[in-house]
Amino acid sequence: MSRRRRRFRRRVSLLVAVTTALVLIAALFMGGGASWPGEQLLALGGLLLILLALVRMSLNQVRPERVHFFWLLPLGLVALPLFQLIPLPEWLWSHLPGRSSLLHDLNLAGAEKTGWAPLSLVPLETERLLYTALVPVGVFMAAVTMRGGQRRKLVGICLAFAVCSIFLGFFQSLQIADQATYFYEITNPGAAVGFFANRNHQASLMLVCIALTGGLLGDRVRHHRRSASDLWVWLGAALIVIFAVGATASGSRTGLLLLVPALAGAAIAFRSTAWGTVQKKVGGLLALSVAIAFALILQSTLYFLVERLFVEQLDEFRADMWSRTLAVSAPHWGTGYGMGSFTQAYDDIGEVAADYEVYVNHAHSDYLELWAEGGLLASLFIFGALLLLSRAIRLNLKQTAEKGINESHHRGLQIGAGFGLLLLAIHSLVDYPLRTLTMATYAALLAAILVGTVRVTGSGFRS
Repeated sequence: MSRRRRRFRRRVSLLVAVTTALVLIAALFMGGGASWPGEQLLALGGLLLILLALVRMSLNQVRPERVHFFWLLPLGLVALPLFQLIPLPEWLWSHLPGRSSLLHDLNLAGAEKTGWAPLSLVPLETERLLYTALVPVGVFMAAVTMRGGQRRKLVGICLAFAVCSIFLGFFQSLQIADQATYFYEITNPGAAVGFFANRNHQASLMLVCIALTGGLLGDRVRHHRRSASDLWVWLGAALIVIFAVGATASGSRTGLLLLVPALAGAAIAFRSTAWGTVQKKVGGLLALSVAIAFALILQSTLYFLVERLFVEQLDEFRADMWSRTLAVSAPHWGTGYGMGSFTQAYDDIGEVAADYEVYVNHAHSDYLELWAEGGLLASLFIFGALLLLSRAIRLNLKQTAEKGINESHHRGLQIGAGFGLLLLAIHSLVDYPLRTLTMATYAALLAAILVGTVRVTGSGFRS
């Protein structure tokens, strides 16, 4: 390989890393709530990352068994809304489930013939969702072509963001500052929501960071000779305490219920990577960290959470919302209303949102909402993604560390990322964390870590 070509590859690598970091930071800090005008501008950054990833793929060989993983997320997030925006002739559109009655109502109202129309009943919302999806797609495609060390730096950015969000939530809960500390008009006032609009999403971020930190600790302990005196090991243990307290301080009961599974995921990620080489002092340090975390939780946040068990109004209607969502979806079985159209679809059976004093803009179950918006195609994609996630976690847990394979240096991080995605999947049963750009982009980075690298250097794979 010529010197000029190597220099060009290094410049592309640096450009991809810097651009990915900038887009990731923007998505983390500005994507914690409802849509905002800058989303389409940020989508240009996601599109740039996609193009850079394709350029980088053309400069490197691609590991054949990883190709289907590489295209899975881009195809799923982009193809479905694109498909729903394709104009269909009236004779075909009118025969789709739920469309014939709508066409009949339009004719009774004296409206002109619809002619060609897309599958989505709210194309503007579907188009907006498509723009937003370019950001996690770009981060995934760029991160999956990076070396393991570069992806670890992106994880460091996410952990630093989580710490900042915890301290912001601390000021919000103590009401040291006024409403200016909340970044969204519709939010949980008085709660530690951090950079989010919803306390549950703040808790979801903390849970994922707990599992990820456990994997990072395992990698560090395994490859550092004096783990007990390593500053990064102590810092990682402290972060687990901070994230555990932050998850419950948000006031999210889901965060409290998933705290033990998150800690278990962190322990499994740590044990599967470093247990053979961990010193007793390090194991004791981790046990002490968990004990301190639970002591702080019992002292500062548990009473508040128990009190909220009897005052949270939305839970009284959550089951009713799920049943109504299924009722709304029934006429459009298999097709859906269109991605991003839940609010309009929910009002199809009356001003349902007006029945509640709380603000309703999601089904509070992402799987039911996806069924209402995307129908059978969205459900199949989610089912396939969950199968691949469970399979990837199982394979990583079974993988034996072999000398000379660089991927094993980041095996703990990969297992932690897998458990982080699993926690998001569980949380999505009763909420919608991935509907925020922040968590969707974070999840895309976790997916890239779990998949690993697609690069090949010399005679061996490079992580």
